[in-house]
Amino acid sequence: MEVLFTFTSTLAAINGEAALRAGGLAVKVMGRPTVLGAGCGLSLRLPAAEAAAARELLAAAGLAPEGLYDRLEEDGTIVYRQRPEVIGPPT
Repeated sequence: MEVLFTFTSTLAAINGEAALRAGGLAVKVMGRPTVLGAGCGLSLRLPAAEAAAARELLAAAGLAPEGLYDRLEEDGTIVYRQRPEVIGPPT
């Protein structure tokens, strides 16, 4: 399984990619799936096992993802399920 981080701006997504790569994570940049609504056109995809480390690296870089989704395949179709973790700017 993989996870998908979405962002409110392209700059945040690009900076997020750089932070995750610098942290040694296997991140892929992909277009934001249209089923997740409008917003920044980029999202970051990585193995679900790296989600916690990714959140820590993003927070350390001062970046707050807009959303975090599980990327699953059901009956041959890719679906996205929002994770219950609180996402957004650090408080």
